[in-house]
Amino acid sequence: MMRRETAVRTLQITVLVLAICSTTFSQAAEKRDLKGYEDGGKFDFSWRNGPELNNEMRARLREFIWSAWKTKRPSMVEADFYSVEGDPTTDHIFIEPDKKGNWRVRIWWQMWCCALDALSKPPRKMRRHRGTNVYTIVERWQIDRTTTSLTGFRYIAPDVTQPPNSYALHLRTDRSDQVGWDL
Repeated sequence: MMRRETAVRTLQITVLVLAICSTTFSQAAEKRDLKGYEDGGKFDFSWRNGPELNNEMRARLREFIWSAWKTKRPSMVEADFYSVEGDPTTDHIFIEPDKKGNWRVRIWWQMWCCALDALSKPPRKMRRHRGTNVYTIVERWQIDRTTTSLTGFRYIAPDVTQPPNSYALHLRTDRSDQVGWDL
């Protein structure tokens, strides 16, 4: 009984530290002058929200990123995603030109792994991982909900208007046909 209480207490402390570090991380996001950036706010895709609310928020996030990309409007937005185990990843998403004026989506991310390790015997500490991904191509792909096949996706031209819940955003670099980030 005592070990379980210790494990639960360790998990509670870990979550508290994670919340504090997440705030510090937000404030420490790469130094840049954000005065001219449109702020898309913060999205929290917690499992507690349920799939309906998370799908609605995903559509709003897609719409914000696509609109900023299409109009070449410097923008930023923050999104918290969670693994099945509840491990959080915070993405700071910047739609901006690089030093040469080429537009990109830059995602500065931080994730914590693995919350369930605090319950293991012996308890293990959560590990923090962070990095930056840069994408130079943003595309929309129509989702065919009648099939689960990958052939169910169709490219949508930039000038075509589509509701954000009917497509997926694919971000990739110009060096690869592989999707690097998908929403």
